[in-house]
Amino acid sequence: DWIAELKAVLMMTKPILPTWMQPVTRALSANNRLPL
Repeated sequence: DWIAELKAVLMMTKPILPTWMQPVTRALSANNRLPL
């Protein structure tokens, strides 16, 4: 499941992401909840 791997990577890199990336990751995680 590539989405699970992507979420795991995001969780690992979240502490080092710049603040402007936080809304982007929130939008991505919201999009991942939608049926594809």
